[in-house]
Amino acid sequence: GAFLKPVWLRSVKPMANKGSEKQQQRPLVDACKRWLPRIVGGTLVLIVIAFVGERMAAKLIDPQSMQIRSVQVEGMFEHVKAVDVKRVAASLRDQGFLGVHVSKVKLAIETLPWVKQASVRRVWPDTLYVSLKEQTVAARWGDAGLVSPRGELFFPQDRAGFDNYPELSGPGSDGVLVLTKYLKVREMLAAHQLSATRLKQDERRA
Repeated sequence: GAFLKPVWLRSVKPMANKGSEKQQQRPLVDACKRWLPRIVGGTLVLIVIAFVGERMAAKLIDPQSMQIRSVQVEGMFEHVKAVDVKRVAASLRDQGFLGVHVSKVKLAIETLPWVKQASVRRVWPDTLYVSLKEQTVAARWGDAGLVSPRGELFFPQDRAGFDNYPELSGPGSDGVLVLTKYLKVREMLAAHQLSATRLKQDERRA
């Protein structure tokens, strides 16, 4: 019979695959070359901005560079002295314009005897603006105090000019209770064309 010559088969990878892989990798490489400098540059810009911002913030809150140079006081008042309000505000301005705690300044001003309520705000670039309301008087309290229409007690250094006001007194600082009782007594006496000039409540609430 005929002699068959063996044929050896060898697998050959198609050349088209290598070309396609290179074509797929090429856009990725191009994109990296195009965007990498932008990303690095943007990162450096952000770092510089953060550094400059930190330095500027430190400078702004520095009391030496942003000092409070003026305190303005506004409101309708007769007994409050603006110089006292400015003195209290000035004693708490050491932290500078941005560092000062306006809430602490407010509380400190409200400790002044004739101040009923205060509001404090910053006015750029170096001013504290204070607006306040003054206490009003309904009666005297004991030997040295005064009572507001809401029963609040306060003790000014001088209460001259209120000698004709009724005098109230009681245990502790219960001005609200004593004032409420006084108003009831005054109403009862007014029906008989009488008035009460003094009301005292003892420790037993009598």
